[in-house]
Amino acid sequence: MIPRSFRLGGLVVLAMLGVGGSVHALSFGTFGSWDSDTRRNAANNSMQAVVDRFNVYGDFNWGSDGYVDLYYNSGVPTAQAGYYGAIEYGGTWPNERVTQHELNHWLGSGTDGNWYNLFSNNVWTGTKVNALMAQFDGQGTAFRQSGVHFYPYGLNYDSEVTDDSIYMRNVALMYAMRQDMGNGNPNDPWSATSATLTGSDAVGTSAFNWFGGGYSGSYAGWSDRYFAHAGADYSTGAYDIRTPRGAPSWEFAGDSLTINTGGRLLYNSSGTSGIVTIDQLVLDGGTLRHDQTRADLFQLAGHLTLAQTSTIEAAQGDMLIHSQIGGTSGFRKTGSFALTLKSSANNYTGTTIVAAGTIIVDGATGYGLTTVNRGATLAGSGIVRGDLTAVSDSTLRVGGSGLVERYASGQQLVDDFTAYATGQLGSSPNSTGDVWSGVFDGTSYATIVDNSGNQALRVEGVNSGGDSWRGAVTELNTDYTRDFSLADGETGTYFFRVRRNESGDIDTIFGLTDLTVSTDSGPGGDIDSPWNEYAVLLSMVGNQSSSTLRAYSNGQGDVGLTTTTDSEWVNVWLEVDNDRKLYRVATSTGDEDGTYRGGTYQFGRRTAGTVGDQSLVTFGIYERLGVGVELDDLFFAEGTNLSNPLNSSSVLSGEILTIEGDLNLTAGALLELDLGNGANDSLVVSGNAVLDGYLNLVLDANYTPTLNETFTLLTASDITNHLTLSGAVADMFTLSQSTATELILTAVSGMTGDFNNDGLVNLADYTVWRDHLGSAAATLLNDESGEPIGMAQYEVWKASFATAGGGPRIDAVQGVPEPTSVMLLGLGVLLGFGCRKPQS
Repeated sequence: MIPRSFRLGGLVVLAMLGVGGSVHALSFGTFGSWDSDTRRNAANNSMQAVVDRFNVYGDFNWGSDGYVDLYYNSGVPTAQAGYYGAIEYGGTWPNERVTQHELNHWLGSGTDGNWYNLFSNNVWTGTKVNALMAQFDGQGTAFRQSGVHFYPYGLNYDSEVTDDSIYMRNVALMYAMRQDMGNGNPNDPWSATSATLTGSDAVGTSAFNWFGGGYSGSYAGWSDRYFAHAGADYSTGAYDIRTPRGAPSWEFAGDSLTINTGGRLLYNSSGTSGIVTIDQLVLDGGTLRHDQTRADLFQLAGHLTLAQTSTIEAAQGDMLIHSQIGGTSGFRKTGSFALTLKSSANNYTGTTIVAAGTIIVDGATGYGLTTVNRGATLAGSGIVRGDLTAVSDSTLRVGGSGLVERYASGQQLVDDFTAYATGQLGSSPNSTGDVWSGVFDGTSYATIVDNSGNQALRVEGVNSGGDSWRGAVTELNTDYTRDFSLADGETGTYFFRVRRNESGDIDTIFGLTDLTVSTDSGPGGDIDSPWNEYAVLLSMVGNQSSSTLRAYSNGQGDVGLTTTTDSEWVNVWLEVDNDRKLYRVATSTGDEDGTYRGGTYQFGRRTAGTVGDQSLVTFGIYERLGVGVELDDLFFAEGTNLSNPLNSSSVLSGEILTIEGDLNLTAGALLELDLGNGANDSLVVSGNAVLDGYLNLVLDANYTPTLNETFTLLTASDITNHLTLSGAVADMFTLSQSTATELILTAVSGMTGDFNNDGLVNLADYTVWRDHLGSAAATLLNDESGEPIGMAQYEVWKASFATAGGGPRIDAVQGVPEPTSVMLLGLGVLLGFGCRKPQS
């Protein structure tokens, strides 16, 4: 290796063109005169730290000798550098941030002509940089141009260096930038195919996107000392890995991630719409834990393999697993919050233990035994693939809270605004219980109005030039008793009615976004340019006589769909494909079904790439010019549905929980179902059902049982029923009409002696008793004796008959019927045979 020499302050300095024997290393030297040794030494020290970072990462002298000349130039206001030229320090002190920023220019950032070609509308288009941006800042984030500079991570100001990860992220982005531009080494700098954690992530750090080896402060990181990358399998050992901070969706860059025994994956992201995707997550005895706040929803996607019995801990908030779960082992659910299993393709073969909190089975469990421990709950309307045991003091809950309101057309009502008081929404907590938030924070421009008995939501802007937008927003996944958001990969149809209700020019937008509601930013807080936050975006613009409904499509802009007139309600259907990130619009007026308008539109302003794999969780409506616009009757349907829900009345429907094995509801366990007019939750058990616990019925608020009304609550191959009805409505029903394969609930009067269940105790009940003499216990309705049918029931009937209101005691007038001697003899024979012990 040939040394390069130069004279510095009367000394000859040798700067080797390599580090540690490698020819692929940056090196540097200082030249010329400097205003002070202090400045020169600062430049030397800073540059040494900078080239150490670049050299540890990869080959940055591709296309050059890798030698950087440093000068002092008093005529330079700050600092400057040319492409493979020199770095000149002027008025800015040569600290590490300034030095690394200038080295970016030296390597081609803002100085190579091709750098500008990679930007479109000031957003970088190269795949290498964009992949790193998603890794560093979350899916949907962008790498942007500002003149000859870039951001984020451009080290343009000292304030950008907010933590120890920033410098190495800049290094990685520069390597990827040169790959995209074609002036750098096209090969990725790493070679490892496996790596392990060398220490636990401290709070605020994440092995998803931090560089280890002590080059990001004291951060330990992965054993290969790189950011996580494709082509490698990762494992934690007994250490903790945390998800990155922030609300976007995050994707782990490695091929797989294994959480070993003693190791934990800790959710430290935020919000309710973001999803953590790990293509191949393996729980090998480790723990998956929600470690943020109860306001944050931990959503996991990808594939999850259970290699050893592991723990899923909903410790600090709810968890939702979209991942398909496979493997030969099972898991133990702990933590007081809820864990929802969404995938119906789960096929793991180990056990599922609900040790604490709640598991909601919307998809399926695995094929092994599912056990619900004391104090825990299993709920949902999915499939339990194996046997299910609910121990004493546990709860088995079918579906969610309340029956589902559906329309004959198949749609579900999200909101018709009838549940709220009229008037301004106000600030939080507001008049809608914060189901809708006024933009911004409940100003007087969002109101619940009453139009001749029909309530609607009205919004209007302030028409004051800038910052004029006002409106209202709602989170579809958290603000209602059911989740009406649209997950990645799914198609759904949203229906609503909208109209302008005042004269004057109008400018209105409404639509769907993946962003969650905030009163100080984004949906709920943006009063300047709220359209930028929406992926599915419609607008209504025009004057009093004629307004145009438009759809926004990325690449096309606003596309006219149909015209509307003042005070005319327009029915709108948004058919949204959150897999291909496309949508269509249909409209009608009156009671007509929807007719498609225009073509198929791409997501935008938040584009498909920005939304990524996030759910569409927020619906919003805004107006700018001070003209009232009303929204009413918001519905949702899965798939495509252009039916007009206003043409059909709603009906309640129950939910079904399927158990493909046996059900064992042990003594002290609780089975809970909803019940309403002609509808009920139910269990379908493929095997046998042993029911030794309690049954709690939750009645719909508008339902009053009708005598002899029946509901089939459970079917099974064979039922052993010792359930005890419990709760406030227990005396209104009986299970006495159940069969060997059906658990049948019957509404009863609750009057002792009313054996025919007509709400009266009279001679007709005597006849029923007489006709059932000798029958098994619980044959008669409203009989709580628990004994075979005989004199005990007669005495109860006689006492009730004698004390029933509506007239004098019948036995005082005509005598209470008494059993004949022959009848009693027959009864004794029947009971005798019934009690006779077989002879050996």
